[in-house]
Amino acid sequence: MNFRKMLLITIIGIGGLFIIILTYGANQFLTYQLLEQQERSLENIVEKTISEVDLWIKARERDAVLFSKNGVFIDMWSQKRLAEAEKRLKIYHGLSNFYENVFIADTDGKCLISSETIEGSKQLDLSKNDGMITNLEMARKGKTWIGDPMVCPVNGKYIFLITAPIIENEKVKGIFGTSIDLSVFSALLLDSVKVGKSGYLFMTDSKGKCIYHPDKKLIFNLNLADQEFGNEMLVNKNGIISYEWEGRKKIASYRTYEKKEWVISTTNFKDEISDITRKISKFSAFFGFLAIGLLVLASFGMTGAVFKIANKSIKELESISIRLHEASIEVSSTSNQLAEGASQQAASLEESSSSLEQMASMTKTNAENAKEADKIVKQSLSDMEEASGSMFALTSSMNEIYTSGEETQKIVKTIDEISFQTNLLALNAAVEAARAGEAGAGFAVVSDEVRNLAMRAADAAGNTAKLIDQTGTKVDEGVKLVESTNDAFSLVVSGAVTTGTLIGKIANASIQQADGIDQINRAVGEMDKITQQNAANAQQSASASEEMKSQAKQMRTILNRLSSLIGGNSISNEQYGGKKDGKTMNMTTFRDNTSSFSNGFLPQTPAHHAKPAHHAKEVRPEEIIPLDDDDFKD
Repeated sequence: MNFRKMLLITIIGIGGLFIIILTYGANQFLTYQLLEQQERSLENIVEKTISEVDLWIKARERDAVLFSKNGVFIDMWSQKRLAEAEKRLKIYHGLSNFYENVFIADTDGKCLISSETIEGSKQLDLSKNDGMITNLEMARKGKTWIGDPMVCPVNGKYIFLITAPIIENEKVKGIFGTSIDLSVFSALLLDSVKVGKSGYLFMTDSKGKCIYHPDKKLIFNLNLADQEFGNEMLVNKNGIISYEWEGRKKIASYRTYEKKEWVISTTNFKDEISDITRKISKFSAFFGFLAIGLLVLASFGMTGAVFKIANKSIKELESISIRLHEASIEVSSTSNQLAEGASQQAASLEESSSSLEQMASMTKTNAENAKEADKIVKQSLSDMEEASGSMFALTSSMNEIYTSGEETQKIVKTIDEISFQTNLLALNAAVEAARAGEAGAGFAVVSDEVRNLAMRAADAAGNTAKLIDQTGTKVDEGVKLVESTNDAFSLVVSGAVTTGTLIGKIANASIQQADGIDQINRAVGEMDKITQQNAANAQQSASASEEMKSQAKQMRTILNRLSSLIGGNSISNEQYGGKKDGKTMNMTTFRDNTSSFSNGFLPQTPAHHAKPAHHAKEVRPEEIIPLDDDDFKD
């Protein structure tokens, strides 16, 4: 079996298995995701429906309580307003189509007045109907009550009662009742609920009796208590359940409406999910196998082209192996020449190594001096920064002194104003003393003294103000001088920072230069060792050429196997005796013959690596191991 057949079998086998596993895994994952999504959808629908039902029923309860508090209904017994009350009932009945009947009964349960004109509606007795007894009992206790769905004893419709007590002076006088038409209630809240393509919603009372179903025949005729899954729903009250109905698997989400313990459920067939996943699996499998088919066709075309190139390459490699056999002879001769050149190169490298050691010593000394200078500059920079900080503190102190002088001027000004006011008061006192005559003579003397004191205080305050002004001027000049000095220090610090940075860079550069020269020194030492080793390796190359002959023969055997693997013909026998057209091949002939394969199989020999193949005296060391300036540029 050749490589092409094995490749095609592998592609088909692995690809087919991968498609099967992927399709199955995707089917399972998609089924799980769709089931989970379906469950969430069913739960959301149930929750929303219960919320809408609760809001609607609470609104009807409020209506019943509001209607029962109408004064006409409270006074209908004592003031005999029956006709007016009956008229009012008909008005309430006409407000909405969901009211099947609106009535008032006494506390014994007998209907007194009714909005419905059907014969027998006024003979309704709540106490004689099992579905209405609870409403009657709750009304007697003063409570509003919602009855379970039932069959109306008057007209046979499906209804449920909402009753409220009619109270006067905290005493129940009668019962106000609204009969809700279950079919209208269902049309308003339940019929519009959509569950998938074929799902639906249904509702049962607390005992499992079906009170709503899209199939109207099942209403009041289906009881979930008769079903195993129905009993589980009635017991658990809330949850998700899987069951079988009429031979098909279904899933349902159910919740209990706590106010009446009605169980509202949404259900859907699992077939919907299976149909979706089945279609997706078929779609995936079709395109998967189509991809495998296209891959097989592409593989046929690609392997055909590759095998064609491979056959050609094998033939070319066989030709190369023959030439390698001839080249091994030439390698032995060249190895001897290589040893001689390596010895000369070693002497040159030793001299270079000595010079590099001296350079390394000098460069290290420069690096250490630059590093010491960097430390001194950094210390100077630290001292300058400290001096700059002191100048800044001095500037702050001068500013505070200037501020204190301004505050003192304000105080002196205040003293001057007080002196002026005191002088005025003294003058006023002297005037009053003059008016008083002899009685005010003593007081006049005192006022003169006070006036003199005020004038002296004013003179002192003026002198103090002049001194403070002069001091403020000097302080201001001092602040300006300190600021100028501080700016000069900042420039000096900035220059020192720049100088420190430059010296640091010089130090780093010197260190890196010393490291670089040290590395070059080590590299030259290693090259010296390698050159010595090359002399010994050249001798080993001669023995290696014999091994090349043996490897060339093994190469031919391997090429035969490769040709068989890709479905080609066996390689024709060519001589391995080292002759072609009756002549021995030398290295020049070998390079000429292999130049045609340089684009894809053998690297071209650079010009500066070319080696003459005639006489040893024509070989120079720099041709064997070139050491041009470009080789040291890094």
